[in-house]
Amino acid sequence: MVLRWRRGLLTLMLALCVLIAVASVAMLGLSAFHRANLRAEAASMHAERVLRSVRSAVHRRGHRRHQPQPTTPGVGDHVRLYHGQWQGQALFDRLLARRVDTDKALLQQGMSTTDVAAAGDEGPRIRTVEQGQKQQAAPRQEDERDTAFVVFILASNKDIHFEALVDSLLRCNMANGTHIVVSHDGHDSRMERTARRLRRRFRVSQIFHPFACRTAEERHGFPKYSQFGRVRQYWQYTCAKHHWFWAMHRVWHYFRGARWLYYLEEDFLVSKHIGSILPALMKEADARDDVFGAMSQCRDNLWTVSGLMKRAAWDALLQRAQFFCTFDEYNWDLTMKQAFVQLDGPTRYLCPLREHVFHTGIYGKGLTHGSEMESREELRATVDGARLRFYAKTDTWTSLAGTREEHLHTPHAGLRGFGVEDATHCLYVHQWFQDRATKRTA
Repeated sequence: MVLRWRRGLLTLMLALCVLIAVASVAMLGLSAFHRANLRAEAASMHAERVLRSVRSAVHRRGHRRHQPQPTTPGVGDHVRLYHGQWQGQALFDRLLARRVDTDKALLQQGMSTTDVAAAGDEGPRIRTVEQGQKQQAAPRQEDERDTAFVVFILASNKDIHFEALVDSLLRCNMANGTHIVVSHDGHDSRMERTARRLRRRFRVSQIFHPFACRTAEERHGFPKYSQFGRVRQYWQYTCAKHHWFWAMHRVWHYFRGARWLYYLEEDFLVSKHIGSILPALMKEADARDDVFGAMSQCRDNLWTVSGLMKRAAWDALLQRAQFFCTFDEYNWDLTMKQAFVQLDGPTRYLCPLREHVFHTGIYGKGLTHGSEMESREELRATVDGARLRFYAKTDTWTSLAGTREEHLHTPHAGLRGFGVEDATHCLYVHQWFQDRATKRTA
């Protein structure tokens, strides 16, 4: 009896030992996994601290340099600007090393277009369609890339608004054959079909943001996911800034001879005589070296949608790319403003006394404006009504009735939302285009 009891006790003790051993192994595994997560979090937190210190240093330098000048320099004088070294670059390169090959492949993919003939490494071969004729490819002109004026439209998924914009462009007096580039945030058949309607009168190409928010879930990649596979907070708000910076690089890089770029978004309308207003604004701005551009719908203290930009202003922004990418602000226009305000950039632009553009984005749900409509039919009726009222108001404005000067001012710290991975991706995209430009001129 005693022997049987001792054997049972021994068996129980052995079973407990086995359970303790299994539990110990499991705890070691969990501990290793936890330590790995802690290291990843620590690296990310350290990167954030480095980025904050870099931003602080850049902004302090910007405030020290932002002093009244005895004379007003020209826009070209600002191209010398900021040449500081970003101390956190090596760290951020390591953090993004796992995705560099993917980023490079996507950027190369983003150099292709649709509605083009044999897109090469350098960019689109744009097809044109004469009004009233069947669609046919026009022979490529050798000086196509040297065109002086380009219209650039940033598009996402607001197809009803975009249809109204295309209608307004087709009825305006802008010159036939004008180059129009539509940059899409991913593929959308309705948006692409609407853009193709512009070929009735204009030379059109469609390009596609390779890091589109629309495809982020499918790619399980940036900007929705971090390098550790976690969903990033507020990633949707960074989409427009990443898209805008990539597309601006893409357009200016291809149209090497362009002196002016006219920027629009999908939810705007242009007046019937915008083709007369824009040349008048450009002529007046060209006569002044202290003006970096103009706007067809003026905003005080902000150059944004409906803006005309000189190439010299884009070159000045490229010199401030470090600031643009590391500034903790998810809006591209507010970021560009602070890059010019805090780092002695060009800040003056011209505005017409009358508004020749209307923002239909105040109707329907958008990122920064508008409210949810009950249905697509209601939204379409609202946009159509606004379009007709805008036409009735502006169709008689055949010329530029005077201008006024505005300027960017008031430094601020940014609305945040543009984190460490945003900064490193932004700088990577910038450097990728800079390397291509260097190879092209070598």
